[in-house]
Amino acid sequence: IDFARAASLHHGLTTIVFSLEMSKVELAQRIIAAETDIPLAAMRRPEDVTVERWGTLNQFYSRLNNAP
Repeated sequence: IDFARAASLHHGLTTIVFSLEMSKVELAQRIIAAETDIPLAAMRRPEDVTVERWGTLNQFYSRLNNAP
């Protein structure tokens, strides 16, 4: 996942990920957690997503929309 994440989000390259072990939601959560430094466990519990973390997630979403 890290290679695809870096290629797409940091180098503007088109990537694709196949996983037999994780669903697309799990893959997305791991990528979001890695890029935002928000712990994966915190994203799974709405009460752990603070206003600051929502801001971080919104900024990441903007970057994600511009990724290939």
